[in-house]
Amino acid sequence: MKKTLLFLTAFSFGMLQSFAQQEGQIRVKSGFTADVVAEGIPVENYLVQGIDNGSVGLFSKKVSLVNNGLPSEMPMKAFESGNLYNIDYTKNNALRLVGPNDAEGTNYPTSGELKLATPVKTDKLWLLCICGNGPTELYVEVSYKDGEFTYGNITIEDWWNESTNPEDHKGKDEAFWGFDRIDRKTESPQGVTSVRILEKAIATNPDKEIQSVYIEKTNVSNGYPTILGLSAGQQPVEVAEGFNADVVAEARPISEHSSASLDRNAWVLYSKELGNVDITTEFGLPDDGNIVTKSNRTYKVDYKSLNATRLTADDTETADTDESTATLVLEDKPTVSDNGSIYYLATAGNGPATIDVTYNYSDGSSSTSYIEIPDWCNNQSLAAVQTGRYYGGVDDRDYVGLYEVEDYPQSNKQIESITFNNYAGNASKGIIMGIYLTDGTITTGIKDITVGKDAKDGKTFNIGGQVVDGSYKGIVIKNGKKHIAK
Repeated sequence: MKKTLLFLTAFSFGMLQSFAQQEGQIRVKSGFTADVVAEGIPVENYLVQGIDNGSVGLFSKKVSLVNNGLPSEMPMKAFESGNLYNIDYTKNNALRLVGPNDAEGTNYPTSGELKLATPVKTDKLWLLCICGNGPTELYVEVSYKDGEFTYGNITIEDWWNESTNPEDHKGKDEAFWGFDRIDRKTESPQGVTSVRILEKAIATNPDKEIQSVYIEKTNVSNGYPTILGLSAGQQPVEVAEGFNADVVAEARPISEHSSASLDRNAWVLYSKELGNVDITTEFGLPDDGNIVTKSNRTYKVDYKSLNATRLTADDTETADTDESTATLVLEDKPTVSDNGSIYYLATAGNGPATIDVTYNYSDGSSSTSYIEIPDWCNNQSLAAVQTGRYYGGVDDRDYVGLYEVEDYPQSNKQIESITFNNYAGNASKGIIMGIYLTDGTITTGIKDITVGKDAKDGKTFNIGGQVVDGSYKGIVIKNGKKHIAK
């Protein structure tokens, strides 16, 4: 469902019976500002803010995708030029030329000749083309029926343009854009709209009949070029011979309905005839939202609502809004015992992120400490949960770390809310997804708590996290803020 960024509204429980438990997740009443887990694609419909930005985040085990394949009906009409092309998905439909690091066992040529089914006359011949790891330059020679020829060079740019703004695709020789791609080995689409197909023109003699087109790669070390078709503008040009690969899958198994990848990996195009393209990932987060860490703690995360606090250090994204500070009001009111602690399920974009933490107690007092959250991609050995990420597509690897970061509030005091402040100047984005209490009590069903306006000062810490007294000189952290004690 499409979600709008809203702050959750606090509400009263009325006269509910209270109860206590020794350990467990602490439920948050309000304060979450982000949804960082996508259960579907396009992720802009499922994420709010994301981790690094609005289109970068985590995903669930099952991901609902939109079929962004090539159209089922032919001819295809180029978006900007209006040129017409035919692609037959049921047979070889492309001339795939050699790439610098093709898969073992493949033997693609450096050149090829496309023979036309019927000679055509035109003042301009269009080549429908695509290139993995572009750009690539090709030499093109158009042969006429009388034995003469015309030649020229074309450059095929890379097949990737992730912009969703149509204006960013115009004037760039893009015939079509907004496509997805699928892996021949794993059968999984990437879940993107970033693949484009280009069209390049060769000027020809309009009085002569074209019978064939010779295409040669000028530098074998650059890119993976593929020619998908020819056009005379308003007339698709049918190729009788010369195609050596099928690069568009119209059915499953993908490996049986395509024969060659479009780059050094296993990516091919697919058509809308493929139907449902939902995927089940290996490293997505559990569908039920019960995230179990290596320490066997369970955090319940609701993927369909705001489920995290995102703390941006530099506030450059929306300068008029302070996104570096947030307060989580707790539905459960934990009390930490002398031997207890609080764990945060957390991660950080552009990390590590250093977060000031202020515990606001029900008696009106507070205490301050800080936590350090490692970067989400660089500390897998420390990760409590290893998962995948959406970063320009579904990256289904155990590449991302969610961490359990331990902290120690004052013992034997009931916590009403927790204030976080990302004070670092490194553009980090601290993400808090869950809170867990060990060795203490969690009291629920509290009708109302009134916090005094004049809160007592909490403890003072040096930047190493040690408690210091008033005689300490230097940088200190107090009540969630850094100060210089002189």
